[in-house]
Amino acid sequence: MTALGQPVGLKRLGWRRLEGRRLEGRRLLMAGGCGVLLAGWEWVRAEDPLMPVLEVVAPVRGGVFALSEAIPLVLHAAVADDVITRAEVLVNGEPLATAVFCCVWCPCARPRAGQETTLQLPAVWDGVGEPPPPWRGWRAPRAGTYRVAARGLGDDGTEVEAAAVTITVVDLALQLSLMDDGAAWLVLPEGALVPGVWDLEVSEDLTDWTRLGAFSPGAVAAFYRDPPSASPRGSRFYRAVYTPPAGP
Repeated sequence: MTALGQPVGLKRLGWRRLEGRRLEGRRLLMAGGCGVLLAGWEWVRAEDPLMPVLEVVAPVRGGVFALSEAIPLVLHAAVADDVITRAEVLVNGEPLATAVFCCVWCPCARPRAGQETTLQLPAVWDGVGEPPPPWRGWRAPRAGTYRVAARGLGDDGTEVEAAAVTITVVDLALQLSLMDDGAAWLVLPEGALVPGVWDLEVSEDLTDWTRLGAFSPGAVAAFYRDPPSASPRGSRFYRAVYTPPAGP
């Protein structure tokens, strides 16, 4: 390496194997510092192990999803002398489904020990109509915060776990009720189930929006009362805007 600043990270790009044994070889190290990308070779001894890896690639940590959308789920696995072809996905500690390296109707070549694998949730097809895309996401049952993790078992018994990533699912439904006095009550049915802030905005032309204020959280729902106006109002459109909590 060089003295051009402190490297901010290392990335291992690969290794070789033959007849189930690790070989002495080289690995490429890359580091960045002071806006300069540096690269160099480092010798690897045969006894240098590759730690088993299982990680949640999608959804990303801190992601925000609508209750109505399918949440992608992708895992990455790598083991030196084994191969992970399936892993159990856990949501808030409870089993959700099994992620696999190949969809049910694709003739994938089975990976060999030492190969990295990408695991996803296979689509379900009853054979009627056009087949769906090979992979599917999952849908949260309600708004809230979810921790997505996984645990895999290799063909030769290697056990590996993926650290949980935390995501937020929000319900974008906004209910409006007009009162006899001209006030408007707006309700987010599951607005209080997620951390962060919901703001109400109003517009007369769907182009320019003005913030009215924050919703007040209840036990489950969140509420906002737009008081009546002293003068008649024209067309009035509302929308709720969600702001996640600030990161650590």
